[in-house]
Amino acid sequence: MDIILSSTFPALFAIFIFAAMVRGFSGFGFTLVALPLSALFMPVIELVPVFMLIDLLGNVQLLPKVRRHVDWKWVAKVFIPCFVFTPVGLLLLKSVEQDTIVLIISVFIFASALMIQKGFQYSKEPKFAPFILGSLAGVMNGAASMSGPPVGAHALASPVAPHIARAGLIAFFVLADSSAFVSASIAGLVNSNLVILTAALLPSSMLGGYLGSQLFERYGGKKFKPVTVILLITIAIFSILRVI
Repeated sequence: MDIILSSTFPALFAIFIFAAMVRGFSGFGFTLVALPLSALFMPVIELVPVFMLIDLLGNVQLLPKVRRHVDWKWVAKVFIPCFVFTPVGLLLLKSVEQDTIVLIISVFIFASALMIQKGFQYSKEPKFAPFILGSLAGVMNGAASMSGPPVGAHALASPVAPHIARAGLIAFFVLADSSAFVSASIAGLVNSNLVILTAALLPSSMLGGYLGSQLFERYGGKKFKPVTVILLITIAIFSILRVI
């Protein structure tokens, strides 16, 4: 595959290491980081299925370490609507300009992170938020493999311990990325070149995921929420400025 032999590949490899470190620490954010940075080097639409598969494999790598902390009821409430609305996002991927998708996602990321940074938190178990945010996650999952922002915001707004929130996010993304990848395959977005590129980039994801997990074990209790919020705001601003 041409891209593997090109001067772009080392940059993608480094980007994927950094993005996987973010995912290993926070439980989400791989595509959130990798998409805008990768867009500096090549059309992102060519990489969306790669993001899906790499993110899936990366979260499968992390899941055994956190499975005992997963609240599967919480996961189900956001995954079911995400699963239903993922095909809607795939339709957008084929019919809407890439910059438009990135801009809409970035504005939502910024608004959600700003609310959480200012102290927004659920006062009790929400009834409709999981369905609304899960549905939005599905649209974003299909359109750009970026279901993280709404579900991440939902987790950060929930009054649970960092290790519980992170475990729920990792479990959610194993399910969400699996469904998105199957949908992308049915839609004809997956081919042999994608599998080859994914295999070439997989070591970067595994290394980054390991490093991110080590950082969480050392600093996650105190730094999980502020670092994740700062990450969301920074990436949102960067993405908006790039599109504008």
